Amino acid sequence: SASVGQAHARHSTSIARYPQFVNALRSFPSLNVQQRPTTLMITVPNGKGGDCQPDVLIDGARATFNHLLDLMSNEIGGVEVYTHAAHIPSRFVPAGIQPQCGMILVWTKYGFRNR
Repeated sequence: SASVGQAHARHSTSIARYPQFVNALRSFPSLNVQQRPTTLMITVPNGKGGDCQPDVLIDGARATFNHLLDLMSNEIGGVEVYTHAAHIPSRFVPAGIQPQCGMILVWTKYGFRNR
């Protein structure tokens, strides 16, 4: 796993080791992943002693935590986790929106093919 500042990245080969994609997410040290039968909640430390919910982008499109439940490990090309808003690359920050938390970027193998 590569660590760039406060970013953690994993590629398809390391993610594919996990039968469930949610368990791959659990392997990121900065993510607190709580799974219930039909919902997923993910938080990261907010740097002020509390926590906050990071934004999720799947192939560049805004998504919810529950969308992550639908993904299979073998569909994932890569994952990047930014624990702090300040570390999110500007190209992933929607115009006019100031992120208050971190971001989880998920790239599927389909997304890679379409680019």
